[in-house]
Amino acid sequence: MIPTVSMLMAVLVGPGFETGPQTAADGRAVERAAEPAFGTSREAREAVARALRESSRASGRDAMEAAPSVVSVYRQVGISEDVPAAERRRLQAQLRTRLSELYDVLHRRVVRASSSKSGGIATDAQQLIDLIQTTIAPETWAVNGGEGTLFFYAPLNVLVVRQTAEVHDQIGGTVGQLRR
Repeated sequence: MIPTVSMLMAVLVGPGFETGPQTAADGRAVERAAEPAFGTSREAREAVARALRESSRASGRDAMEAAPSVVSVYRQVGISEDVPAAERRRLQAQLRTRLSELYDVLHRRVVRASSSKSGGIATDAQQLIDLIQTTIAPETWAVNGGEGTLFFYAPLNVLVVRQTAEVHDQIGGTVGQLRR
C-alpha cells in the first residue's frame, strides 16, 4: 500500500479531524468545534442516510470532498449516547463501508498519479501535509508557531513527521482501525 494513501486515511478517520479545515480572513487555519451528538435514533438515521446519499458516486461529488462529511457523521453517531448501542454499531458499519469505497477511489487515484511521470504524487503529498497541519493539533506545527515538522521525502515516497508522541498517535493510530 502506498504510504500517502495510508496517511490520508489516518487523517480522514483519525482524532482531531471533524469537518475539514476552516480559514480565517487572513488565511490562517481556524479549528472548528466538534459536531454535537445526535439526540435521537431518528436524527442519527437521517444524517447517515443523507451522508451516504451525498457521498455516493451517483451524486457526482468527488471522493476527497465527500469523505470529511461521512467521517463527521461517523463520529457524531459514535458519541450519541441517546442512540442505542446496537443502532450506533449498525449505522457506523454502513458509514465504514462507504469510507472503504471512498478509500478505494482515492487509492486508485494515487496509484495512477504515482505511475505517471507528472509528479502528481508530490502535489498530493503537499495537500495531505496541509490537511494534517490544519486539522491535527494545528497549534503544534512549526508553520503555526509550534515545534512539529512534516515533509514529504520523495525518494522513498513517505511523509516524515517530527512531532510529539500524542500527535503521532493521532496521525497514525487509526490506520490499524482501517485494517480491521
